[in-house]
Amino acid sequence: MAAKEGATNYLPIWFATLSGILSEAVIAYFLLGGLKIKKNTDVELKKPEKFNTKQIQTLCVIAGALSLILLFKVDIGAAAFIGSGILLMLGVADEKEAVS
Repeated sequence: MAAKEGATNYLPIWFATLSGILSEAVIAYFLLGGLKIKKNTDVELKKPEKFNTKQIQTLCVIAGALSLILLFKVDIGAAAFIGSGILLMLGVADEKEAVS
């Protein structure tokens, strides 16, 4: 459709867009003090805790929903409802707290 209107060379438009976005990003970097930011060495990094049972169950349900979507071509909404139903049956979260 664009070729029918005579637009066949997109590189000038692409480069103009790229240069505009890049120049805005560089200006914002300097205006917001990107060079002045220094690392804070006083912060203590601690190892994250291991996943608890509810988190592992949730990850398994997410993986199952993804496999339904990708392998069995189930609709995303249907897979989400199936996954949420399974999580509700497992009692992973408090329904009243989640809704409020």
